[in-house]
Amino acid sequence: MNTIGITHYKDFQELFDEDILITGKLSKQKEEVRHNTWGIMLDHEFAQKITLEDLHKFFKELMHHKSLQLQQKKYKGAVTVYFWVEELPVRLCFDILSGRNIKLPFGCKLNILPSIDPLLQNFLNINRRTVMQGCDIAMEDIQFFEPGDEGFGDDYKIDWIQDVYVTTLPD
Repeated sequence: MNTIGITHYKDFQELFDEDILITGKLSKQKEEVRHNTWGIMLDHEFAQKITLEDLHKFFKELMHHKSLQLQQKKYKGAVTVYFWVEELPVRLCFDILSGRNIKLPFGCKLNILPSIDPLLQNFLNINRRTVMQGCDIAMEDIQFFEPGDEGFGDDYKIDWIQDVYVTTLPD
């Protein structure tokens, strides 16, 4: 994942200019994921300034710039763009993959949202809560497992539901 720290509005420009890899081949999806996945982290001070409207503006500009990149590459097919929030590292993430109606590379259940609004609002809320409360976790709230402990190394099925906003380019 390409992580970009945002400390000023102008830092969003870096995401607009990042090149995308579009192969048009399902067999190359892992390569596209490695190249086209970005995570946005906000500086604590900047997180207090940015608004939902600012994030909407960023989203629209991002979609515009990625559409222009597809045109410049003369790519004729559709691409899927999807967004999600990683709460622990407090990151707004997005990825771009070749195709339309593709199976997204998550190992959990997905809640496909009809709009990006809840994700952007959640991202802002988590950032602001983290700034106000800090992100320290009390040691007594952490459970450590070591070799020999029951269940160590077992694969557990996690019933995690990830909120995701999905759109395609061109629309």
